[in-house]
Amino acid sequence: GHFCSFFKIPIKDIVTVKQLFIVAGISALFILPLSTFRGAIQGMNLWNIDALVNISIQFLNLLVTIFILNRGYGIIPLFVAMQVLTILGSLLYYHILKQKTAFALVFPYRERNIYKVIFGFSCFMFLSALINVFIFQIHNILIGYFISITAVSIYAVAYNMQNYFR
Repeated sequence: GHFCSFFKIPIKDIVTVKQLFIVAGISALFILPLSTFRGAIQGMNLWNIDALVNISIQFLNLLVTIFILNRGYGIIPLFVAMQVLTILGSLLYYHILKQKTAFALVFPYRERNIYKVIFGFSCFMFLSALINVFIFQIHNILIGYFISITAVSIYAVAYNMQNYFR
């Protein structure tokens, strides 16, 4: 459809791109709300725990990536595995938060004043995060539109390599 023509996706890659976007959309439903637990850990200045969890998840990502690619499973299972590990990392943050505080999720929680405070603050934080993603990823969107989705991949590899040396 329109998305594939907008980014000039080669016909042979359309199914893969659609599957990646489906997985990304489903995982975003979990990752966005679960990311608040990491923010709470950071807000409590538990930087050592944040770093330990992050390093552990990244190390697992490395091992899983090597395993999946070595077995020839492909990019879709790799992406799914990375999303699952990100979700598991967020759940680990939740578990740690429960251990360090009296925090508990209670459903349904109906105290309107609490919701007003939470959403009053988090709305601005969420909008700020969206704007940052847009600003820092606009070059990928423009490359995809004006050149091709393949060019985005090549550019992203070079851009990431350059970022490693910053």
